[in-house]
Amino acid sequence: MAADVRAPTPTAAASLVVPDGQELRKALKDKNRTLTRMLRKSISNWRERLSAISRSYGLVQVASRIANERLRLDDLQRRVETRIIHRLEFERERIHSATARLEALSPAGVLNRGFCVARDEQGDVVRDAANLRIEEIVLLQFRNSGAKTVVKEIIANGK
Repeated sequence: MAADVRAPTPTAAASLVVPDGQELRKALKDKNRTLTRMLRKSISNWRERLSAISRSYGLVQVASRIANERLRLDDLQRRVETRIIHRLEFERERIHSATARLEALSPAGVLNRGFCVARDEQGDVVRDAANLRIEEIVLLQFRNSGAKTVVKEIIANGK
């Protein structure tokens, strides 16, 4: 099987395939909050450990280690923040790309590329010329305008 889900239109299919931008933004904000909370907890845990070390035996050597650990902690914090920023930029670009694909596949995007939509007199989209009759009026919808035309000949298989 090629697909498990059917969609009535290409737009509906695109909306099923591409995640909702607001949901992605919310997920990114949630992940950002979670990472920030985890980072703060990690920083708090390290500070507690450093505090315990500073009260222990061998204070001179421990002070040097504390300084090193603080530097390491600062480095870790910078790396985590950099990764978060890169991830947010990546997700922002992914959302932008998905939005551009959706706009290109939208009915307006298709019309902007020079296509038109043919409708019968009841307003239904004509998907096959075989469904038309000679002298039937067909409405053509272009990007910014439309036209009425009368079927003079039906050509099979585009010949």
